[in-house]
Amino acid sequence: MNNNRADELKFKLSELGHSIEPKLVKHLDLEKCERIINRLVEFSSDCEACSKHFSDFENHLSQLLNQKEYINKQSIKDHTTFVSQIESHLTDQHDLVSSGHYTGIYMSLGLSLGLLFGLVIFDNIALGLPIGLAIGLAIGAGKDEDTKKKGKTI
Repeated sequence: MNNNRADELKFKLSELGHSIEPKLVKHLDLEKCERIINRLVEFSSDCEACSKHFSDFENHLSQLLNQKEYINKQSIKDHTTFVSQIESHLTDQHDLVSSGHYTGIYMSLGLSLGLLFGLVIFDNIALGLPIGLAIGLAIGAGKDEDTKKKGKTI
């Protein structure tokens, strides 16, 4: 894939970020969009679907730029749906995970184990929950860091 197209798309993304209010930037999650663009460029030479997603992303971003004064809840919802479709392709076909994926999983697992141990072993829920949360958070953050080092994070 042509890196000029990728740079142009990143420029359009930053232009959109500077021309709308910060609240909309947060709702559109433009940082995640940039990471997705990087991944699409990386995989587009081998994956035909990634090339198509990249072209679709160019068209989608052009539409957002054209309507930047009139972005409403429906266009935010459409954008979120569009980005999650691309993200699910990257997750399913290229074995990537979103940042914080393992932290969320292990944190909830740690909470449930902490509840169990708090009731059974400590006979005090208030003691078991924070211990389970801390352990789950530590394991999840470690796995997320390992995934990031391996380059498997979107």
